[in-house]
Amino acid sequence: MAKCVTLVLIFNLMAAVNGIGGSTDMGLLFVFGDSYADTGNHNKNDPHLARPWRAPYGETWPGEPAGRFSDGSVLTDFIAQYLNISSPLPYSEWTGNLNVNFSGINFAFGGSGVFDTFGSEFPNITVQIDQLNKILTSNDTWWKGRLANSSVLFVCSGNDYIALLNKTGGDKKLPFFIPSVVNQIVTDLSRLYDIGMRRFLVATLEPAGCLPSLTRSSNFSRCNQTYNVWSSFHNRLLVSELKTLQNRAGSQVKILDQFNSFQTVLSTASKHGFSENPLQPCCLAKIGATCGDIDSAGKALYTVCSSPERAFFWDGAHPTLAGWSAVCEQYKQVIAT
Repeated sequence: MAKCVTLVLIFNLMAAVNGIGGSTDMGLLFVFGDSYADTGNHNKNDPHLARPWRAPYGETWPGEPAGRFSDGSVLTDFIAQYLNISSPLPYSEWTGNLNVNFSGINFAFGGSGVFDTFGSEFPNITVQIDQLNKILTSNDTWWKGRLANSSVLFVCSGNDYIALLNKTGGDKKLPFFIPSVVNQIVTDLSRLYDIGMRRFLVATLEPAGCLPSLTRSSNFSRCNQTYNVWSSFHNRLLVSELKTLQNRAGSQVKILDQFNSFQTVLSTASKHGFSENPLQPCCLAKIGATCGDIDSAGKALYTVCSSPERAFFWDGAHPTLAGWSAVCEQYKQVIAT
């Protein structure tokens, strides 16, 4: 049974990457955000950025590391499938070739946020939009008229908050920082509207307190409700502030409710084929290490479960291919309407 489930998930990922299936033609797709959406923008030759290019990432699909923070697909791949297009080209692979198979560009970069997070090598979303602008101005004629029929996938999964916590060593400033992050998200989206975009798919914050990096202290037995409350606060503000963008002429804003989608799948894990403890990641690193790390002798500082299709989380923060499949299944209707 597990092998059958794995084959189905791999077929779904192949469909997402190659544009098979789907029910809605939404033109090109432009992606901005972080590791939940990044499909290969990290530099595989930079040891500080090469994690998604190292084993065991990509072991379910395509069978080797592919620059995604998962064992297979990520959010972008499934959204592209639902839009009936191939997964957009990572910005790192952009050459200016606008061939017949061109479906958009993915600027998302794992570790990024709306503000600076972990260093200059992590382009914040303002910089990502600058990258788009540079491309658009290089060939105004080709792009003219195409942007309004294209879609924006905007994913901000909490790196700004992690960076703040790392900097301050505590969470007292977090509630006061959340409005600043939300305001910058809306500012970035408004800038994309001014560039010519009209269709927006905006992801809310996942239940951060359920990420394995925060549930490890309880042996992955329960979510940290304090962080979930803050995630909910972020999301309430975001949905409220997005009304301004929704009210602009021709704008279509659709919410991808990551918080409730994650919660729904986690609370009905067995229904979706996951193990009895869905908070435990498949790739479990030793304390102080991350999935994919090795020691000086080349020995892995992590273990990988035998059945990734039975795990919702892949590592300390990211879903597996199976996890993303279950979450994104709930977005089909949102995108189709």
